[in-house]
Parts: sequence; C-alpha cells; structure tokens
Amino acid sequence: AAERGWPVLVDGLRARLDTAEAGSDAQLAVVNSLAGSVLPEPVLEQFRGWLSGVDVPEGLTVDTDLRWRLLHALVAHGSTGGDPEALIAAEQERDATSTGQRQAERALALIPTAEAKERAWQRAVHDDELPNAVNEAIISGFSHPAQRALLTPYVERYFADVAGVWERRTSERAQPVVMGLFPAWAVDKATVDAADAWLADPDHPPALRRLVSEGRAGIVRALAAREFDRS
Repeated sequence: AAERGWPVLVDGLRARLDTAEAGSDAQLAVVNSLAGSVLPEPVLEQFRGWLSGVDVPEGLTVDTDLRWRLLHALVAHGSTGGDPEALIAAEQERDATSTGQRQAERALALIPTAEAKERAWQRAVHDDELPNAVNEAIISGFSHPAQRALLTPYVERYFADVAGVWERRTSERAQPVVMGLFPAWAVDKATVDAADAWLADPDHPPALRRLVSEGRAGIVRALAAREFDRS
C-alpha cells in the first residue's frame, strides 16, 4: 500500500482533479478523497497553500468544512508547518460552533505523536463523562492510514480495555468505542489471533462478542484480498 497502492490512488485523483469541471461536485469529491489519503509532500504543500488562499483550483470554494478537511490531512501527516495545536485552536476560533469543537477534537486526535495518541485513547476509552459527540470525534481521528506504526501498541490495548468499556457504559455509549477503535488498521494475522484469544473467553457478553467478531471478520476479508492481489 505504501509503495504502490497509495501513490497510484493519489496520482489518479490528482489527474482527475485537473480535468474536473470547476465548481462541480466531482471536483469537491476528488479533493475530499485526496484529503483522506496518504499524501506526498507536493500535495500537502498544495493544501497549505489552499488554506492560505494560494493557487486554489478554479471553482473550488474553501469553506469552513473544507478548511477542516485540509487541516486534518496536514495534521495527520505532521505537515502543518507550525505548532499543530496552535493551528487547531486558531481554526476552532474561526469556527466557534459545536461542529467546530468536534472538528478540533478530531484534529487533536490526528496529531501523529505517541503523546497525542495516548491522550486520545485515555479520553475515548476511559473518560466515561465525555459527551457522545466529542467521544465519537476523538475516535474518528484516532487512526489514520499514514500512522500505522504509532497505532501498533493499541491492538493489545484494545483487547485489554474493551470489556471494561462495555461493562461501565450503556451499550449505546460503548458501541462507538468497540466498533470505532477495533484495530482495523492492523491488517495482520496477529490481529486475528488476538481477537480469537479474546473471543475464547466465554464470559464476554454476547452483544459485545458479536461486535468484536464483526471486526475480526473485516480483518480476515482484508487478509484474503491482500493474498488475492499477490497471486
């Protein structure tokens, strides 16, 4: 994925952006897809420029929503060109709404440092008083395809912590953690083995077991697809 998959996808999106009609839905869809990808420095440099109003593609409106998308991409890659927390705070000040707060929480969770990931994990998993919307925003920013190395330790921690979350919270409040933080970023047999070891404990509640089993099934499908691609 890192050596071929992402570069091929990003090159294709950049080519499509060059041909998309100015101001069209297709143009915006391509930019949104780019913002969620693993990006090379030239694209990140473009994003920094767009946030400053420099060389914005004709017809593309860099509104509040798109500003957050661009900033999320830059933060996730460690490519903001400055202190990410200060830039996030400044953007939140521009968007002083409940949506802006959630976007800022997601951005903070996307910061690619061990300290930021630990803080996000502690809040999402162990702070049972967080509002649902804030909790879900943190979860949405915890993992990013460019950050796999940072996330590796959280495979083991997921299986150590998930039962406690289910026990302490209502199922409605626990499900975003169980599903959103399942280590789907670790497409590896070791993840399947860890899930199997956890599922071997018959004391886990059936509803929780079902959700973890669904996460496991996603990893199994991804491994099968990867093997097919290699053949």
